[in-house]
Amino acid sequence: MTKKQLTIPKLKKKLDRVFCLYTRLKEVGGRNKFGRCVTCGKKFGFKKLDAGHFISRNYTIHRWNPINVHTQCQRCNRFSGGEIEEYFLWMEVEYGREVVDDLISHKHDIVKLDRQWMLDKIEYYKKLIKDYE
Repeated sequence: MTKKQLTIPKLKKKLDRVFCLYTRLKEVGGRNKFGRCVTCGKKFGFKKLDAGHFISRNYTIHRWNPINVHTQCQRCNRFSGGEIEEYFLWMEVEYGREVVDDLISHKHDIVKLDRQWMLDKIEYYKKLIKDYE
């Protein structure tokens, strides 16, 4: 019996889960710790933080880019449109204007991701997650 391959949309969803979990673990330091929202600056427990995208994850080129994704509280990320102005200012301080401008200027670039790339990234982030658990 052969193992059924996951569809590309299911692979994307799986990669989203492990990448966002890794981002939160990395920035907070573990599941039982507290981290800071990059946009409002308040501290929250791990479960109250999202992996918020500076440039929307609809732009595939930056969807899994660690420079583009950081911890945000659920209010800022989900209910306040990502607080993009505050996120921009934080990114500018954290990475510099040149990096921010580069992210923005390349958001429309087309990238074709194949099944193997996604499978490799899923495994890569699973291994990194184990370091925090």
